[in-house]
Amino acid sequence: MREELGAEITGLRQIGVLENIFTYQGCPGHEIVFVFRADFSDRAIYDLQTPVGIKDNDEPFPALWKPLEEFASGRSILYPEGLLELLLEDPNGGMIPGAGGAKALRNKPVK
Repeated sequence: MREELGAEITGLRQIGVLENIFTYQGCPGHEIVFVFRADFSDRAIYDLQTPVGIKDNDEPFPALWKPLEEFASGRSILYPEGLLELLLEDPNGGMIPGAGGAKALRNKPVK
């Protein structure tokens, strides 16, 4: 999170590992995704409506909080496959302390 949002995290703990096989821009891809739960050190980040991150090319990107219910209901898609289930099975129920409910931080599509 330091690289993308300039934010420090605490309480890092692994909740799972996923294999992701996908196609991106017509090319096959494969990755092993290690999924961790953590908390932002600065609790004020949870109150930001649209946190802003920085891409590898130093271009800013907007991010947003989405309720996990939005993914569970199918209104939004969360990748990789299996990530939603891991978040929902987490002993904390996907809850982000101080965020007012179960939410996930997700990048907005860049247009």
